[in-house]
Amino acid sequence: MSADAYGAIRTIYPWRSRAETYVTVPMLALVLFQGAAVVETATPGYWTAAVAKANLMLFIVVPLCAVCAAWEGMRHRSGGIDTQTIARPKWTVVFVAVGPTLVMGLAGVVAAVLSTAPAAVGAPGGPHLGLVGVYLLVMVGHTVVGYGLGRWLPPALALPVSLGGSYIWLAYPAAVEPFWIRHLNGLSFEGCCAIDQQPDARALLAAALFAVGIGAGTLVALAGARPAHVGGALSFTALLVVAVTVAAPLGPSSGGPRAGAPQCVGQRPTLCLWPEQETARDAIHPALASAYPRLAAVGVTLPETVTSQESNAADAVFIVLPAESDPQTAVLSLVSSIVPDTVPACAAEGEWPGAHNRAALLVWMALAAGVPASELGPVAPPELIDLAVRVRQLDEDRQAAWYRANLAPLADCTTVPRLDPELFASDDPQ
Repeated sequence: MSADAYGAIRTIYPWRSRAETYVTVPMLALVLFQGAAVVETATPGYWTAAVAKANLMLFIVVPLCAVCAAWEGMRHRSGGIDTQTIARPKWTVVFVAVGPTLVMGLAGVVAAVLSTAPAAVGAPGGPHLGLVGVYLLVMVGHTVVGYGLGRWLPPALALPVSLGGSYIWLAYPAAVEPFWIRHLNGLSFEGCCAIDQQPDARALLAAALFAVGIGAGTLVALAGARPAHVGGALSFTALLVVAVTVAAPLGPSSGGPRAGAPQCVGQRPTLCLWPEQETARDAIHPALASAYPRLAAVGVTLPETVTSQESNAADAVFIVLPAESDPQTAVLSLVSSIVPDTVPACAAEGEWPGAHNRAALLVWMALAAGVPASELGPVAPPELIDLAVRVRQLDEDRQAAWYRANLAPLADCTTVPRLDPELFASDDPQ
């Protein structure tokens, strides 16, 4: 056999014996398939939301990386690497062993982001690098732990423990309390983010610290005998304590207010939109500007500013708009924000007198704002549309009286609703 042929065999053989050679393609196929199934659930036109949705695909990528690394750890265990004298530092041996697994994991994370990117292609900005960085750290941490399990556990346990343990840690915390546990595994970002949100820095840091903790602790423990094992445990514990401290104030959501502020332009109303919504401004603002005097004529008090950033300011109303919005959606969102959504204390005991008033007020206000009745079919039952149309046949003063009379029962346990427009047809407006 020639030297060249022998060299080629030596190059090919290790790859034939590695699990990644057989796992990578199916893994990428699963990631892309799952991504195509969930991309439509991401907030459209917003890069941060698209990358956050890629979080789901870590359920596929990370456990497979852990089990592939465990396979390589088993091979080193069976080869007696702990009993041999090795010139290179042991951490170098570890990373040479798991290098191909890390490449596979990197490809998996990239594929996950690419699979959900169609939800944001063409939007301003780009992928959220903090999220991508956390995904990579989680993958690396589980990979190193998987290798350690392969070195320490009997072959019959190493593979199932690394695969099952990785998957359970990624999946289980989402179903338990306290809430801070959910932010340690790096899989709490799937529900983030609406267009006025971004991942909370604490959630990102907590997940990063935990991933670094399990990886660093395993590396230290692999460096030698009992003192190294103690050092590894101490390293992990220290980073775990810091991660828990960071995550403890968080609630169930990993999202927080978006940095910066939307751009505010126009008058009556001043309309504040995020960069992703700017292309819809020219269509949205005229519709809102038309709705303002129409609603004011029937007694609806309106703030000067309409904003897509959540706000408690008295002179601003928060509306929920997609990146690619249309005039009707904007007006319906305005109406929904204006009608109070309060629930009185007596609601805990059952239905109160005004329990159905909000739906009636929403439909009437949408009609008053200029939304055609024919467009309300998908969002309201026919009987409510018919009621609102009959109220709209009253003059403006009587509509204002109807509005005031039926607004009070929303947050009141005793006021009786007066939804029938006939009650206002002959009475003086009150």
